[in-house]
Amino acid sequence: MKHLDLIVQTLTEQRKTATGDAELIFDTTWALRETFEADGTPLEDAVRIVARVLYDDTLLSFRTVDQGKPER
Repeated sequence: MKHLDLIVQTLTEQRKTATGDAELIFDTTWALRETFEADGTPLEDAVRIVARVLYDDTLLSFRTVDQGKPER
């Protein structure tokens, strides 16, 4: 995915002040709007991209935590 590292970095920065996922997605998308505009990516698509990266990152975190637990 194009700009993945930049999106993850910006999500991490915005997470410090965001009060929920919706705010986090909006703030990250807004912070990267010029990057998305330069690529010709519509704002609606940019929101979906950022949300997907957030979802994938969260899912990966849960899988990592789950792998550390012994099976019952």
